[in-house]
Amino acid sequence: MRHPLTIRLLHLALIAGVAVQLFTSEFMKAPRPDRVLTDWQLGTFVVHGRVGLVVLGALAAMVLRLAAMRRRGGLRHVLPWTAAAGRASLRRELAGLVAWPREGAARLFTVARTVQGAGLALLLVLGTTGWAMHGPLSRGERLEGVLRLVREVHESAGDLLWVWLGVHVAMALPALLSGRTAVLDVFRFGRRDAPSRN
Repeated sequence: MRHPLTIRLLHLALIAGVAVQLFTSEFMKAPRPDRVLTDWQLGTFVVHGRVGLVVLGALAAMVLRLAAMRRRGGLRHVLPWTAAAGRASLRRELAGLVAWPREGAARLFTVARTVQGAGLALLLVLGTTGWAMHGPLSRGERLEGVLRLVREVHESAGDLLWVWLGVHVAMALPALLSGRTAVLDVFRFGRRDAPSRN
């Protein structure tokens, strides 16, 4: 099933934004009265904050677009475990993976949608916690109380994002190795789009 153009564009925007966020997070330092920052450390902090807002906007647009795709199940498309049929499909796919690893790995359709939904949720946690901290941090304030907990959640979610990225990419490998390049459809822009039914 061909992805709508809006989904493909938002997917590319999220890839680019997340790449910038992961890169800048390795070098940035938040400004504080007792801290001397290099231009690079401050610059990456500013870029991280601004790109973070763009990513959060792209995430909101993605969630709204998915919700509008009624023929594909709306948000249940990436949250299949919220319905009994989706949970049953997840159990079948995971059981098939255990029983026949090679064949089962190429048929993880519901698992793949679950992983996609988990990624969206993880990015929403990162975006909202980052947005909550950015104002105080950019003013040079120390994070105390609830904001300190928010920072811990943000940093833990950032660590989980690396794991999720590995799983997300690895899930496409069995399909690609078996010659099923349809998993790369989200990156195809050359062909004319089929009329949308959503």
